[in-house]
Amino acid sequence: LVRWLPRLFAVGPGLALGFWLLFTPGSVGALLDGNGKLWIRATGLIIMVMTALFLSFTIFRTRFAGRVGRYQIGQGTFGTWAVRAAQVLPVVLFFLVLISPIRFPEYVGTLFLTAVFIGLITFLLSWSSLFSLRTGFPMTLFLFGLAIIWSIFDTNDNHEVRKVALKGPGSHLQVINAFDAWLLNRPDLDWYQSKGRRYPVYVIAAESGGIYAAHHASSFLARVQDLCPGFARHIFAISGISGGSLGASIFASLLRDPKFSSALPSGSEPVKCYESCGEPGKLETTVDSIFSNDLLSPLVASTLLKDVPQRFWPLPIGSFARARALEDAVVFAWDREDTTTGLLEVGVSDAWRADGDVPALVLNTTNVETGELAAASPFVLTWPGRQVPIIDRYLDDGEDLSVLSAAVLSARFTYITPAGTLFLHPDFVENGEPRPKVRFVDGGYFENSGVDTAMDIIETARPIALAGGADIRLNSLDYETERSDANHFLGETLSPIRALLATRKNRGRLAIERAESRMVGFCDLGGDQPSQCDDFFDINDPVRISKIHDRQGPLPLGWLLSKRSRAIIGDQIGWPHQCNYITGYAVPDDKGELSD
Repeated sequence: LVRWLPRLFAVGPGLALGFWLLFTPGSVGALLDGNGKLWIRATGLIIMVMTALFLSFTIFRTRFAGRVGRYQIGQGTFGTWAVRAAQVLPVVLFFLVLISPIRFPEYVGTLFLTAVFIGLITFLLSWSSLFSLRTGFPMTLFLFGLAIIWSIFDTNDNHEVRKVALKGPGSHLQVINAFDAWLLNRPDLDWYQSKGRRYPVYVIAAESGGIYAAHHASSFLARVQDLCPGFARHIFAISGISGGSLGASIFASLLRDPKFSSALPSGSEPVKCYESCGEPGKLETTVDSIFSNDLLSPLVASTLLKDVPQRFWPLPIGSFARARALEDAVVFAWDREDTTTGLLEVGVSDAWRADGDVPALVLNTTNVETGELAAASPFVLTWPGRQVPIIDRYLDDGEDLSVLSAAVLSARFTYITPAGTLFLHPDFVENGEPRPKVRFVDGGYFENSGVDTAMDIIETARPIALAGGADIRLNSLDYETERSDANHFLGETLSPIRALLATRKNRGRLAIERAESRMVGFCDLGGDQPSQCDDFFDINDPVRISKIHDRQGPLPLGWLLSKRSRAIIGDQIGWPHQCNYITGYAVPDDKGELSD
């Protein structure tokens, strides 16, 4: 074990990385612009060959040393300098990531960081093995034993979610009361009522899926907003999951930024939509620019060079948490757009006002201990017979989660980003027992589409909507895969993971199907009573779904998106001038009259 475990640990990551690059170029190709598959295969082959050579050297090094006489490390030899460089390199890289946690990882890239980390692990395990052979002290087992002990006793949990000061009153309104206040504060409500039209209200559900879901959600919302400035005024809430939460948060934050104040309507009458010619507007261009940034490399750098060492240290260091690196990378991309609204300064509750035009964000997450859905929300989520806990209940008075921290908390799909921790007040009691802390993970563990929460909001608000002359509709932003080929590679090991991923996706599909059946009867086609709708392809119908497909290859489930992948998503969102079938879409003409 002492002889072979270090060898296997050293060559395992290299072989895995080389195999991945060599045999799955399509997946990696989605991370690159242009035709890079040949270079990806070549890189994978080189890594595997070098790993095999290193393994051969470790096996036969004693024989080589006896023949060549060069294995002993003497003064001034190449081996001396190699060992010294290997000893200094981890320290240098650690401080580079500490000093420049975003720019340095972006500059060198994910593959470089991964390859260097494999090299460092190789050196450290080899050194540990030699130390054990010379002294008899099992250094490798000792270090990993320490990491296991700190994990068992949970002493070094450094994944606490960052909090901000609450400026407003906090989450005290029930959904039905919040919707009532919001509807009464719509500036153009009287205009619709004077024309005998029901007021259109939208609740958006943004599905999970890492950066491709974030780009899809924010691009879709931004494109509609660019074309129809009155759109945001009619969105009551956005129910986000994982990447959908991040995309929704970027969209809502842009609307709050003074730089984009012209994107929102003014006055008390509906604003006519612009004619589309297929050119992205200001909001959509900004969204695409934000998600063109490399959010993956800072996350990988923090994981390998800060969060891994944290596992061997008994006390938590918050700045070493890898999820914070993802937040900081988003902030860095955000600041590049010359924005003034801080993503880490504005709380979820403070980001919404009943008399404002920015939608409420309901960012879903999953409680690790109870398995129940929880959410960061500006209002209390109480449905008939149950209540969804909001994050505020776990915070001290005067505290809230920032919009970005709540979005990333919703996107913590372990192990890429770890479970987020909230340390609770010593007197906090839940279900009759004191609880020192609570952990949350990706909302997709509970439900993948965000539709369940959106439908609960709609059904709770429906009585107020009908009484107030409003018509609530659901918009679901969905990712549809057309790949059904069974993959039994490493079936014994990966079957539970595959089942988990497939189940969460299918759970989202079922939520959308139930929503379509539950929304039947919500349509208003101009009669005295809402008519039943069973044709969900007409724009009058209450459920609209914006889907992106994977016909050109699976979109990467991570935090790096190429120009090509962003273009694929943008093309599938669609443009109004390309539509062949639009009926019943009422817009005011130059005289203020509604026309289809």
